[in-house]
Amino acid sequence: MYRFVPLITQRSIVRDEAALAGKRPRWQSIVREAAEQAGRAHVPEVAAAQHLSAALDAPAEAGSLRLMGWENATHPRLRHPGADRGAWHNHRHRPVHRA
Repeated sequence: MYRFVPLITQRSIVRDEAALAGKRPRWQSIVREAAEQAGRAHVPEVAAAQHLSAALDAPAEAGSLRLMGWENATHPRLRHPGADRGAWHNHRHRPVHRA
């Protein structure tokens, strides 16, 4: 994990987007402390909050992988490409590739 990008979604309640930017140093501090506690050599960056549509439309960096967590998930959906009989394209939760 090299970067966290906070997302503003349709159901997010954001009263003041300018004030949201002021939360970034606090979030970076939390990430730094968690990285230290976990013994990580690299502290992930906390990027500026983005609207979901902008994040999805942004070009992916070469070699990058975008992951999005969902707090109501009942079990993990992330799988290795070869985990489902070698057919990643047959998995019903197909990833969206934007390149």
